[in-house]
Amino acid sequence: MKRKGCFHLRIASILIILQGILSIVAIRFILGAEEGFAGMNEAALQSVLWGITGLYVIYGLYILAGLIGLALSNKKSAVTVVLGFIMFVAQLVFFFKSGSGFADIIISILLLVIPYYYLHNAVRNYRDKEA
Repeated sequence: MKRKGCFHLRIASILIILQGILSIVAIRFILGAEEGFAGMNEAALQSVLWGITGLYVIYGLYILAGLIGLALSNKKSAVTVVLGFIMFVAQLVFFFKSGSGFADIIISILLLVIPYYYLHNAVRNYRDKEA
């Protein structure tokens, strides 16, 4: 017998992997679309580099969490709950730092739903009695 959140955790894991991959591709596309960083001083360039590196790490974590979620989707796992919480908090921070435009807010809300869906089903699996 499967756990309560097994099927939905698999779906959420696939969505998280896709979100991580598409976000990394979008970052690469945005960086490639720029003419370069000419005119920026060294401190500004270093700040941009750390920001980009942080985004790569976070979305790499999304991909890893999705793979772990797929592997542990039918098991009681605190790891999936912790990863879901980390992803939800990271996306929540992005939500509050997003632009004030209507499109920015809608996109941020939609991107917040996916980590919540993962976290919700990871918690359901963790709380479920032995299957």
